[in-house]
Amino acid sequence: MTTSTPTTDQTAVQLLEGALTYIRTHGWQRGRVGYKNPGDTCPASVRGALRAAVGYYEGMPDEDLPQSHWQAREALDNAMPEIDDEDGIHVTDVEEYNDLYAADQEEIENLFLQAIEYARAEFEADAAT
Repeated sequence: MTTSTPTTDQTAVQLLEGALTYIRTHGWQRGRVGYKNPGDTCPASVRGALRAAVGYYEGMPDEDLPQSHWQAREALDNAMPEIDDEDGIHVTDVEEYNDLYAADQEEIENLFLQAIEYARAEFEADAAT
């Protein structure tokens, strides 16, 4: 198992594009993350695909994840549709959305496309100033 620190020079947009490519190549799944270590080619959840894009390995400490990973997570959270659970509580966790509310892979791909647009507007605009 590789335990190197992930590449930190990728932007949030690049990570989201990589995660989208992972889902399109290996498939989407609900109910578990799927991806665990570099080289995995199994279907993945939204979070699993993002882990694949960042080079996550099982047991990696959160502090080893680059800032762009957290920006990508923010973009995904902001791209989620407005959904309330059965108790009327607003769903804010992308993995909960992945497991309980997303209809199919096409819906997940659209989520990534919207997150990419959010990340371009929020984080690339900041970097340019």
